[in-house]
Amino acid sequence: MIDISKKDLVLLGDNLWVLEQLDGSSVDVIYIDPPFNTGKVQRGESIKTVRSETGSRKGFKGDTYESIRQSSTPNNDPFEDYWASLGPRLEQA
Repeated sequence: MIDISKKDLVLLGDNLWVLEQLDGSSVDVIYIDPPFNTGKVQRGESIKTVRSETGSRKGFKGDTYESIRQSSTPNNDPFEDYWASLGPRLEQA
């Protein structure tokens, strides 16, 4: 079991495994972000922003920032049986 006695705890992980570890009476909100099942390879990108006079992003008080790519990870989105994958997660939630 995951200790969720801390207030405002956010858990990140494979949602089926995390949901199986929780005591259902101790959770107020569950947010599950399932894949779209588009059949395409999606890409998750992580960026870092740094203040720069030549940056293309505007931020706080009009300061400009440059975006620096940190990582890019492919995510295969097709499922042969989408509902068989999603169903157990919805049941646990």
